Amino acid sequence: MGGHYTTEMIEMLLFGAFLGFVLSCGVFELVKRRRESQFHRLANIPFDDTTNNVEEGVYQATLVGELLRANKALVRMYGFESEMDLRTHAYHTCCEWFLEGSRRADFKATLEATDRVTNSVYQIENRQDGRMLWVSETAWLVRDPLNGSPLYYEGFVRDVTEARIRAELEQRLEKLAAFVPGALFQFIRDPSGIFHGAYVSERLGDLTGLDVDRISQKPGAFWKFVHEDYKDVYLAELDRSAKELCLFEVEFEFDRPDGRTVWLMMTAKPERAEDGSIIWHGYLSDISDRKRSELEIRHLAYFDALTGLPNRRLLRERLDQSLEACHRSSTFGAVLFIDMDNFKGLNDTQGHEVGDMLLRLVGERIAETVRPADTVSRFGGDEFVVVLHDLGPDRDQALSAARTIAGRVLASFDTAFDLNGVRHKATPSIGVIVFDGMESGSQELLRCADIAMYEAKRNGRNNFVLHNPESVQRVSELFGLQAELRSGLERGEFVFAFQPIVRSNGEVASVEALIRWNHPTRGLIMPSEFIPVAEQTGLIIDINQWVLEQGCHLLGRWRNDPVLCSVGLSVNVSVQQFHADDFASSMAVLMADARVEPFKLTVEITEHVMARDQDHVSARMHDLRELGVRFALDDFGTGYSSLSQLKRFPFDSVKIDGSFISDLERVESNRALVGGILAMARTLQLDTVAEHVETKTQMDFLKENRCDFFQGYYVSAAVTESELADLITASTAQPRQADSQAACSTR
Repeated sequence: MGGHYTTEMIEMLLFGAFLGFVLSCGVFELVKRRRESQFHRLANIPFDDTTNNVEEGVYQATLVGELLRANKALVRMYGFESEMDLRTHAYHTCCEWFLEGSRRADFKATLEATDRVTNSVYQIENRQDGRMLWVSETAWLVRDPLNGSPLYYEGFVRDVTEARIRAELEQRLEKLAAFVPGALFQFIRDPSGIFHGAYVSERLGDLTGLDVDRISQKPGAFWKFVHEDYKDVYLAELDRSAKELCLFEVEFEFDRPDGRTVWLMMTAKPERAEDGSIIWHGYLSDISDRKRSELEIRHLAYFDALTGLPNRRLLRERLDQSLEACHRSSTFGAVLFIDMDNFKGLNDTQGHEVGDMLLRLVGERIAETVRPADTVSRFGGDEFVVVLHDLGPDRDQALSAARTIAGRVLASFDTAFDLNGVRHKATPSIGVIVFDGMESGSQELLRCADIAMYEAKRNGRNNFVLHNPESVQRVSELFGLQAELRSGLERGEFVFAFQPIVRSNGEVASVEALIRWNHPTRGLIMPSEFIPVAEQTGLIIDINQWVLEQGCHLLGRWRNDPVLCSVGLSVNVSVQQFHADDFASSMAVLMADARVEPFKLTVEITEHVMARDQDHVSARMHDLRELGVRFALDDFGTGYSSLSQLKRFPFDSVKIDGSFISDLERVESNRALVGGILAMARTLQLDTVAEHVETKTQMDFLKENRCDFFQGYYVSAAVTESELADLITASTAQPRQADSQAACSTR
């Protein structure tokens, strides 16, 4: 037929295809009806009692997820009243059991691919109370035993909410423990007193050097490494925490197995379990850095930075404790108030570094002299205080012991101090007071000991004096003078007196401004009475500032006075003021404000000023010299300088100390010395001023040796400003020598 189909053949093929289709539809319908019959039978056969009473939810469902059967546990889990309610809900919600839509597709795909889903964890909502639950589902396909085709699937669901929450908490705890600087722990002590471990973070091993697993199993082993000094405190606080269920918090030193000692702080909150056990939940931290800082701060607060001795604050605490102990036990103690003689002179001439070195050595020497139990303190500056504790119950014996120790302190100063190769002989003045605890307090004791120390200085220094109540009034007046001095400066009670400095022809060339205190009740007080007090209290700087300010204002005012315009003014400057960083700049401001002619102002400084850092002093003097200020070296001959050393300093004149002038008439060596000073000064082109000239004989000698200027009672006593004008007028009326200098000489 050549590959051609006839009509009959085509018709037969079409009929065969139609017959096959009809047959296949019949088979499909039979299979469908069989499966529906099986599902219907399953849905109407309840689970037996065993399945209904298990804790897990058990179910069977069609391949598309239609719920066929569910046990009571699954019904409760989803929050429904009956199995029918759950099946109806599942049907009307298109079988969406999962809160997350993608979960259903993943579940179905896994089931089709592997016939089984194991421990699929997801969240569901309890429809009755709205609780969110975490569940774990395991399911598997049920296949037809005849042909292996899938019929339905079944499985069980477990509520894992508590386990999930616990796991999340543990995970968070581990993360927290990994990042916090300290260690977290949980220890349990059972009713018999034995410790059991519950939890210890890894960080505890880093802090203590101990094996974490061992401590977790036997937490009592931790206590063995607590430093011996803190074990009793540690156990006492732990017992108190267990009895009172209060916070356990203790700081202690811990001896690590590697030999290092660290400071730890343990804080834990206890709770009592039903069986009577105590559970502590706590935190352990390393506080070594804080403890070191606290110790450093305490040392700074209670100990002197220079000598390392107890400072004034700690001294008073210990003295108060000693007073209390003496009062309680009817015993005696004593205080030694020690002040270095002439320490200021060493500081001014050799510098603060050398002075500090001496103070350190003095502190060491005193500490070596007294008993180990006594307190040696640096009270401030060059003052030291010793507290002699527990000198026994007999007053006479206590006095004897205090005298003996004070004598040993004095004797220890017989050996000179070595200050970097310089041998220095220092002496102390000591005030001693014995106490029995009945005194009003440490402040009163120290005041009385200080008064006794001043008495020792009045008696010639380098000795000790026992406190005498009769001396309190006299020294109290001195302390009162300090307070009055400050208020007097504020009230403007200080005035100037002027002592003329004349040329050989009697003409007044300049005047030295001498400060006086015009006290409202005591009258005029000389500097010798209040300047030492001012130096002791630090008021000397304020007084010197007043001198400079008033001196500049005077010169500014004298410019317009036809008589006083011809004279210059000399003022004294202290060591402290001259070495101030802003001295030159403040002087420039003062002179500019007062419109002072700089060459009219002479600054008098002593050799003590030059003894410290001569390069610095020279530079400071040159700064002022550029402003036009003149310089005079005061009290020359009493210090450590020689005329040859003066070449490096821009001095205009030297003032020969009055102690050499006063003995010119009877001491040959003084005449030779003064003559030599005058000759060398001329060589160095320095003017010379003789101080304290009191007789004609002295005046004649000085003129013969070509002294330039003269000052003293033979010339004139100190006068007021109005008296000065009269004196200048009288001196200028006298005939002048041909070689006399101009009144306003700028030399």
